[in-house]
Amino acid sequence: MENFTITHIGDYELLQPMPFIFIPAKGKEFTSELNRKKGVFADDFFMAAYPCTQEFWREVILHVQKAPKSPQVIELEEKIGELKIEKNKAVKSRDFEMAASLRDIEKKYQYELELLNGLELNPKPSRFRGDTKPVEKVSWYEVSQFANTLNTLLENGIFGEQNTNNILKSITINGAFMLPSEAQWRYAAQGGVTHENFEFPETDYLPDVGWFEENAKEIMPVGLKQPNALQLYDVCGNVWEWCGNEYDQYPLDGSTGENNGNSKTLRGGGYWDEARYCRVRDRYHDLPDNRSNNIGFRLLFSPSSSTA
Repeated sequence: MENFTITHIGDYELLQPMPFIFIPAKGKEFTSELNRKKGVFADDFFMAAYPCTQEFWREVILHVQKAPKSPQVIELEEKIGELKIEKNKAVKSRDFEMAASLRDIEKKYQYELELLNGLELNPKPSRFRGDTKPVEKVSWYEVSQFANTLNTLLENGIFGEQNTNNILKSITINGAFMLPSEAQWRYAAQGGVTHENFEFPETDYLPDVGWFEENAKEIMPVGLKQPNALQLYDVCGNVWEWCGNEYDQYPLDGSTGENNGNSKTLRGGGYWDEARYCRVRDRYHDLPDNRSNNIGFRLLFSPSSSTA
């Protein structure tokens, strides 16, 4: 499979295009960092070359906000509006039993509307502003919603890629955007190998590849340090990166497994951490609703998954 690069979101041309690098992992063995058991990747995948930038996050959300409402959303909003009128009439006539019944129906429609709309994402959540800096202060829940939004946009042909002749074409690929599992993250961070003796990607000297407490006072733009062997940047330092799996789970097929707990995994270290917390092998965790100015994420695209 070939790498692909998102250069446009609708008519908007990204200042920092987002390449996705193909990682041939299927059949490769890895070791669980939870219990040292051996696992085997079930599938290949693509990994974003950079952590998700503030520009990429913002333009995806703004594109969705500008889009016309779907017929299902319009219908539900109309039903909720009619129910509120009838509920107020019932209250004024002191028919409280009817008002309670209408309120329950209204709650049901509100829940259905929330499922359709998802979380209302903030297009500018970051503390350290900059189009080419990683987005931060985004929770695991918000990132999951963002990935779902990307998959909807992909189905609608919103993403574009410019070729060498400056011709723009829609990206037509089958699969789904998501957070990587820990196994996928580490395999990609190490440069596509299952055993790595270095502390950081191809080096024991973090300043070559990452931003941390000794060389950064805040989040830095992506892509300024040396990449790893797969041309992935900023895998160590700058921002911690959410992974898709629970901290107490490490599926041996390389997937994210079930997400029904309350402790999500983080990898890679951040700009305010010591070098020892930015090593490729280190794993940490946080609550899925936490927003921190040193936590971002990196997207994975799975050609074997589908949103259908």
